[in-house]
Amino acid sequence: MNSKFAFLKQELAITIGLLLIAIVFVPGFNLGNRLLGQAKILPVEPPQPEVRFTLVDLYVNPGETPLAAYQIRLKDPTGKVQIVGIEGGKHEAYKEPPFYDPKALTKNEIILAAFSTKKDLPKGKTLVARLHLQVEGKQDVDFQSQLIAAASSDGQKIKAQVQVEGAKNDEE
Repeated sequence: MNSKFAFLKQELAITIGLLLIAIVFVPGFNLGNRLLGQAKILPVEPPQPEVRFTLVDLYVNPGETPLAAYQIRLKDPTGKVQIVGIEGGKHEAYKEPPFYDPKALTKNEIILAAFSTKKDLPKGKTLVARLHLQVEGKQDVDFQSQLIAAASSDGQKIKAQVQVEGAKNDEE
């Protein structure tokens, strides 16, 4: 009798197991989805870095010599700043955006250049360009700047200083 009872117990366990498999895995047997709560496992995406937009102004100061031309290299050593636009400066001689390679906008380095044949050329600290930047993260923008060349209206090389500063209001 014990062996018959053990056999029935085993058959019952197998039947219940098969029934549970059918409920959970057989298509069209929706009870499995209801039992599992129709749970979906979604991939976890890594957090995206904070992105912000800002402006910086590029100044050239040739002292008392009129600035007729300049060429400047700007480099972002962090790789977290992308130039997304370039405007000209304030002085009439440099109102138009400087020349640059558009492909360089996606790189960490760009060379800007401009010249003017106008009679009224700027002296002293002059805003020559405004850069629109996309910055990844919260760090300050710290471009490395290098004056490649600056020239006077007679084509002579002149000494000048380059400054990159946070943009100021147009009223200033």
